[in-house]
This record gives sequence, structure tokens and C-alpha cells, in this order.
Amino acid sequence: MNAGLLSGLLLIGVVLSACAPAPPETTYRNASVDDLAAMLERGDDFLLVNTHVPYEGHIEGTDDFWTFDDLPLDRLPADKDMRIVLYCRSGRMSAIAAQALADLGYTDVTDIGGGMIAWQRSGREVVNATSD
Repeated sequence: MNAGLLSGLLLIGVVLSACAPAPPETTYRNASVDDLAAMLERGDDFLLVNTHVPYEGHIEGTDDFWTFDDLPLDRLPADKDMRIVLYCRSGRMSAIAAQALADLGYTDVTDIGGGMIAWQRSGREVVNATSD
């Protein structure tokens, strides 16, 4: 390949990469139900929140219940570095809430993939509304 053509292609590549949007940053972490079980067993310090609407049960040890698409701004922790772990029934609602918290500046947010469905499939129990 001739040097002029190679230089031209390199220049085009540099221009295109400069114009391309930056890859999205990971703004919250994902964890498994096994990770959550270990955190609960160790007694780690974190706020465990169920974001599923409507209520369909919860994982033992849950600290609060927040609507995934309308976070209760008056109840969010003042400390934006506080560790917050979110789950819902399947993982979709908690991922939306996790991103919303990250967008609000919370720096230690974790979403539990698979939610209560994965928790139950792993052999663990969900506390149901009818059994409260």
C-alpha cells in the first residue's frame, strides 16, 4: 500500500474516532443472588431495597421499598457514597432504579441480576405479602 493512501486512511480513522461518542460508563455494579446471600450472611453494611411494583414479596433483610420509576427523593440517603443494593422481581425494574440513583450522583449502587426469581431458583425463600 502506498504511504499517501495509508496516511489518508489513518487520518480518516483518527477523525472518525474523535467524532464517535464515548462508550457509556458503568454507573452501577451488577451482582448475583449468591453475592447478595454472601453479603447478608457476612452482615455487610448496605441498604437493601426492593424496587418492584406492585409488591410481590421481598427478600428477608430488606430495609426499604422504593417505586423503581418514582424514587422517594425525601427518603433517599443523604450520603451519596452509601452502599445501596437494589432488587425487584426479575431485575428489570431494579436496573432502571440503579441507573436513576447513579444519575443522581450515588456512587455505590449495586443491582441484583435476576431479582426474586433468581433468588427463588437458587433455593432461597421470598417473604410473600400473604405470609407477612
